[in-house]
Amino acid sequence: MDPRAAAAFIGTAVSVEDIGYPQSDNPDEEDTDDYWAPLRGTFEVETVLLGEVHETVAVGSGYGGGDCGVDFENRGRVGIVAYADDKGLSTGICGGVWDADHLLEVHGPGSEPLPDAVEPSETDNSGIPVWVWPAALLATGVTTLLLFIKRRPQD
Repeated sequence: MDPRAAAAFIGTAVSVEDIGYPQSDNPDEEDTDDYWAPLRGTFEVETVLLGEVHETVAVGSGYGGGDCGVDFENRGRVGIVAYADDKGLSTGICGGVWDADHLLEVHGPGSEPLPDAVEPSETDNSGIPVWVWPAALLATGVTTLLLFIKRRPQD
């Protein structure tokens, strides 16, 4: 495996998004091609062979043809060797996409991917799911009401 690689995994592309090349807002400036990977494939990860990879990971690539890009769509289960930069993970045709079984045979057995991060809307700052607080408040209210009814003097 390329020693420059930051991550390697076995997975399946679940979506591909065309984010395009960066464009300059100033018409007097030339467009800068700081990022060569205008396609972003989102993968469901089965096995991690290198790096810290989550259950779902995005990997950039070019369009193909002359920019060394890889078409992630309709590839099924593949092995991905990715490189990291300040924009995230990316890969290309030069050693980036492998037959999954071959990559496992050569570099396996691998490990489980890291769990995906929980969305902030699903927990409060303490890490407790947000539904716990309303449920606790409701349980407290019902208990208080039942105690009040039970202790109320009978006429």
